[in-house]
Amino acid sequence: MGRVNSAKRFLWVALTQQNASYGSRFRFWSRLRVVGTDTFLRIQIES
Repeated sequence: MGRVNSAKRFLWVALTQQNASYGSRFRFWSRLRVVGTDTFLRIQIES
């Protein structure tokens, strides 16, 4: 029984770690996309 609980806990920790890294990666990419679009528009206006 203890082995099943530790396996469940391991899976839970692995899933939450994945979700945390995925969320930060998504925020990073969305921020990068906003900055890229802003820079692109600024270049278009200046040229």
